[in-house]
Amino acid sequence: DVAFQNDHGFKAWLAEEVLPNAHRHGMIEPQDGRAQARLQSLRGSQVEGLLMTPDMQFAMGIDPNMSLDEHQAEVLSPLTEAFRNDVTLKQKLFEEDAARRNMYLASMADDALLGLAREYAGRNLSPSEIYDAVRYRIYRAVVAHEVGHSLGLMHNFGASDDALNYHNEYWELRTADGTVGPRVGENADPITEDEIDGNLYNYGYTSVMDYAGRYTIDGTGLGKYDKAAIYWGYGGLVEVFEDHHGVEDYVLEDWAADDGEVMRWGEVPTAFHYTRWYDLMGDDLWRDDNRSWARVADMDEDYVEAVAGPHNGKKRVPYVYCSHNRYNLGDSCLTRDWGADPAERIMGLLDTYDTWYITRAFPRGKVSSSYYWWNYVPRNYSRIYDRLKSWHDVYGLYQNIMQRYYTGEELEAFFSNTTNGWGTQTYAVQAAFNHLVRTMLMPDVTDYGPETDFEGKSMLKEWPYVSGAEVDLGVADARYYSTRWSYGYNGQRDCGYFWSDCLHHIGFYLDKIMAVHALTDTETNFVGRATPEDVREWQVGYFNSFGDQIKTISQALMSGDMSRVGPYLEDGELKFPNYTGALETVHDQVVDPYATFTIQLYWQVLGMARFQTGYDPSFTETNSIWVVGADDPVLNDAQRFSFEDPDSGMTYMALDGGAAAALLAKAQRMYERSTHCLAACVEDCENQCPEPHGDFTRDAVDVELTKHMQLVKAVSVVTHEMDFGDPYSP
Repeated sequence: DVAFQNDHGFKAWLAEEVLPNAHRHGMIEPQDGRAQARLQSLRGSQVEGLLMTPDMQFAMGIDPNMSLDEHQAEVLSPLTEAFRNDVTLKQKLFEEDAARRNMYLASMADDALLGLAREYAGRNLSPSEIYDAVRYRIYRAVVAHEVGHSLGLMHNFGASDDALNYHNEYWELRTADGTVGPRVGENADPITEDEIDGNLYNYGYTSVMDYAGRYTIDGTGLGKYDKAAIYWGYGGLVEVFEDHHGVEDYVLEDWAADDGEVMRWGEVPTAFHYTRWYDLMGDDLWRDDNRSWARVADMDEDYVEAVAGPHNGKKRVPYVYCSHNRYNLGDSCLTRDWGADPAERIMGLLDTYDTWYITRAFPRGKVSSSYYWWNYVPRNYSRIYDRLKSWHDVYGLYQNIMQRYYTGEELEAFFSNTTNGWGTQTYAVQAAFNHLVRTMLMPDVTDYGPETDFEGKSMLKEWPYVSGAEVDLGVADARYYSTRWSYGYNGQRDCGYFWSDCLHHIGFYLDKIMAVHALTDTETNFVGRATPEDVREWQVGYFNSFGDQIKTISQALMSGDMSRVGPYLEDGELKFPNYTGALETVHDQVVDPYATFTIQLYWQVLGMARFQTGYDPSFTETNSIWVVGADDPVLNDAQRFSFEDPDSGMTYMALDGGAAAALLAKAQRMYERSTHCLAACVEDCENQCPEPHGDFTRDAVDVELTKHMQLVKAVSVVTHEMDFGDPYSP
């Protein structure tokens, strides 16, 4: 119904027609509590204890040397709503409380400061002169922001999204080379050296009432929105275009109403990329002489067009405005971001997250180092991982609903077209997914050399010798897996009196856990729920968009065969696969991704509970392990893979071809090379029980098999307990 969309807006049509239809016909699985109920079913089990590691205790602010009381266990256990609320809401409430006291909690430096350093380099300025110059720039922005509040202006977190109204200097730099297009996709218009040298993104905002993504952005001064808001509130004036070059009314109206996102679902779906403004209006898009001020009294009832006075027929300049009612819920209306479309924003955010690693994980002798450690998970989950999770919510919702209206070819065109479709959103969602998986599979900072396992498969693992390592990975490529303390040299400690003051760095193990949470989370939480069919009613997660890839990654995690999904060396450089692709390429020099037992267990538990979205049970089916004779389903021999534990005599079964079957198949190969196989063998033992590869002995394989079976048993417990999850009695 394009006519309805043009009259009332795309999102009004979505709320009144599309979502109710999706609700009635079950297009996406509703958010009915089953995922949380499946997690709750594991409360009190041995698996819950394995998930509550000392590292997680410390990072959640609980002394690992103390026994847990009921409340602490509730907060620490990843199986409870209290845990999720703590990691997602604690930091948000902290920041909101600080904001009421005019405190801006940007504890991590951004790379724009490096740009400032280059700007002042070679000027022969003294340290005090540089300090004064930087302080002036930052204080100017802060004072302008606070004066704005005094004049009645709310926060406007859409100021960084509103490319139509960026500073003139932005568009002067952007158009200087004669090309203006999306930064990604076919015929991309990449950022130029002149744009970088000209500090392009320092002009990429419309209001000082945003929380800027860089210290230097608001230093340019008031934005066009600030002036328009003051003219409106104090002067009774509305900014209008002298010539809007025939831009359609729905584009002008939806740009302001929908946070700069203009979309139509007609015969084919279309969207409006911000560079289309320049295609349609040229330099008149930003030139001051193409804008003037009309009286509010001369505007129509919707304030869209002047209907009287000297500006009769002129169209209002649309401004993006969004504040606390819906910020940080998707890929727009974000705090601490920059960039005019989702692709630009995600590139900026991911670059910043990498830059922040040093400042957020290394206290560097700060007296407040305990704050880094005890608040690490809540602080970083809300700032990084929950944001990357939310980036996919609306994308996943639309993608699934649109399959009912359009052909695969039409959707492929829409989701890849960066100018008239959602190509930049696709790029951003894929980048977020890749970042989360890379985090989960990030190698440690150490020397690596080749190590061969019991069946001859090689992987680059931590090299214990002084020489002979294949590669030395530093913090530019890898991350410290474990948390460590520094005790100084020769007994001289300069970090504090107590050992807890001597924190050197926080282990990336915690980031891996947070990445697993974000990858598996299907809960959507949009604030303004207007109807029962609101997006908050749906389960939407990365499995909706990358189900096949997630199942491939799961099989690698369970089997230990990382040849297609693990980090690898190519020409001496560490690389990661594109996790949004087919994941079919086998790499030779795979580097140990440090996907340890706890990482595997978190993945299994959270995945089994949450990856049952879109009425697709395939993840659960392929990751389940049953105990034969206890709770196993009826499967014929061609459908199942079985393994008998030589220690307990219990037989475990999985659906053949899946991740669980790969886990059991590895156990079977271990068994064949263990002492158990020889003890039970009657004939043809040489073929049935081959020798382990290389320096491995059968006794050593026995030990590896026993350790491997711990994961098998844990998965079987998860399978058994989650079969009985009851959303009405959690």
